[in-house]
Amino acid sequence: MNEIEVFHFDSGKDNFESYGKDNGYHFWYASDLMKFLGYESWPPLRKAVNKAMAACAPLGVPIAENFTQAVTIIDGKSVDDWKLSRFACY
Repeated sequence: MNEIEVFHFDSGKDNFESYGKDNGYHFWYASDLMKFLGYESWPPLRKAVNKAMAACAPLGVPIAENFTQAVTIIDGKSVDDWKLSRFACY
């Protein structure tokens, strides 16, 4: 497994914040976080995101505001992805 260390506060090195994007709101692609969290393939990541969405529903956390479906290109293929809010990343 080739994990990338991004959960640190060293200035001058890429960290969690540097992988965030802005498009009206700040978000992170699940596909970017996948490698940081140690996921090697999409099925376990999808399962984790689905569990997170299921946990938010009974708490009244707005799923559409925190988990937005997207499509990204990975290795030349279109792949279903999610734009995750800061809250969804936790």
